[in-house]
Amino acid sequence: MTKPIEYYLDSMDSWQKDFFGATRIRGLIVYSVGGIIIPTILVSTGEPWWWKNYSSGSVEISYSEFVIGFSVVLLLLVFFALAYLRIKGVVSSKVDNQIHSIAHYCRDSCLFRKQDKNVVLISERLCELSQKLFRILLKGDVRNYFRHNLNVNVVIRLASSVNQNEISYSTVGRSSGLNQNRSLSSKPLELDEGIIKLINNNGNQGVVLLNNLEKAEKDNIYKRSKNDKIYQKEVRSKAIAPINGWDGEKRSMIGVLVITSSHCNTIKHKHVDLIATVADIYANLYSVLISSRVSIPLIYTANNGRRKEERRKEERRKEIAQIRFRGEKRLGQERRCLNFQ
Repeated sequence: MTKPIEYYLDSMDSWQKDFFGATRIRGLIVYSVGGIIIPTILVSTGEPWWWKNYSSGSVEISYSEFVIGFSVVLLLLVFFALAYLRIKGVVSSKVDNQIHSIAHYCRDSCLFRKQDKNVVLISERLCELSQKLFRILLKGDVRNYFRHNLNVNVVIRLASSVNQNEISYSTVGRSSGLNQNRSLSSKPLELDEGIIKLINNNGNQGVVLLNNLEKAEKDNIYKRSKNDKIYQKEVRSKAIAPINGWDGEKRSMIGVLVITSSHCNTIKHKHVDLIATVADIYANLYSVLISSRVSIPLIYTANNGRRKEERRKEERRKEIAQIRFRGEKRLGQERRCLNFQ
């Protein structure tokens, strides 16, 4: 049974849970040995006492009928296996292409689009690209393949604060699949509360999976926000990953990446690694924007006030130096004029 909340500090830990432990060495041994021993015991012990109640007489099958039946079953198994591999191959190709599109846009935002370094526009574009990526990824699962109403969205929150002791994370971008009126009732996530506190206490590492928001709240594990309650049909499960980058002076959690789904238990442990990878890609972009001192509303103001004050003092010192230089230059000219006279 899936837990309402799961926390993976290391993405490699998530693979140990796949298919009832069959990915572990001991799991493979148990399944392999069990697949041999159990049929052997059933055959060697003879006909069970209850079998006669369900079998009346013998059934004769000719060799040709056996071959035809076996061939049909084998062809069906091969067909479904190839169909499954084809779906996985197409999904993998689309995911790789979308990751390249994200990396391409981040590169262009850093290097070639200096006139368009608006963090809100950039964040909204990143949300749209990420939404397409995770929709392809989640629809590739067998369980989600036939869910035509599956709504996957992305939200990016960046750090904002008045001082270092009051850091919160405000929304700067959300994908188009979410109701745009969310901005009217959206509240910042405080650093010392809820899931953000859990991530911060663990070194700002890992990915948190909230598989069922309603159940997690009933178990006192998670407290739903006002938007979670108003638009509860839009978001029933989510994944949260930290965006760790350069805040202007040191490495810190400058934001969070949130993946939402309209169904419970949609985002699985096998998706953790890709979510963390996308968060790291975005961390590089936001670190460049912060280092270049782009005008970013809502972001990294923990040390921003002191930096602004230092810049104002530096500009004032330059102005005073220029005034003194002009005064000394004018005084020198007047002295030369007096000497000439």
